[in-house]
Amino acid sequence: MNMEYKLKIRRNDIEPAVGRLLIAEPTTYDYFFSRSVVLLLSNNKDGAEGVIINKKLNNNLKSLILKSKFNIDSPVYLGGPVKENKIFVLHRLGEIVPNSLEIIPGLWWGGETRALYDLINSGIANDNNLRIFQGYSSWAPMQLKEEMKKNYWAVTELQIDEIFEMPIKYMWNKCVEKLGADYEFWQHIPENPTLN
Repeated sequence: MNMEYKLKIRRNDIEPAVGRLLIAEPTTYDYFFSRSVVLLLSNNKDGAEGVIINKKLNNNLKSLILKSKFNIDSPVYLGGPVKENKIFVLHRLGEIVPNSLEIIPGLWWGGETRALYDLINSGIANDNNLRIFQGYSSWAPMQLKEEMKKNYWAVTELQIDEIFEMPIKYMWNKCVEKLGADYEFWQHIPENPTLN
């Protein structure tokens, strides 16, 4: 295999659908999307929305909601550049959180804030079934389609258990492995080329 072919960034043929993951190609050096894994929450004629699932912030829930009286603290993840001053929740608690939206079977987005706080304080909602995000990601109509044509993303899937249990520092690499042997070279492109 010649080097020119090996270094060609291209996407696979899996379509970006709700519940699937967008894997940022390795030469994306944007603060938000470098080495990101984005869970698609919607994708239709009105645009697309998703949440970055592999970037943990230094903030925690108590530091973001200063007047809260949480018995248990939770880590917060960087969801994306849209509405960074707001908190969003991904969970697998199901209908015990009123007004949640089921993204795919067994995976839910949002819900009633008071119910979520109560579940966190009781310990029912924890790192095994809940992710808290600051902000989310959004694409205008046709924007994601254009980005796919430009090979900014490849698409793969994880089991719901993997989304919650896989160590986030390995998630991008593990998702690249799922793309197959043609994408192995992605893992050898430096995260910061200026350091080479």
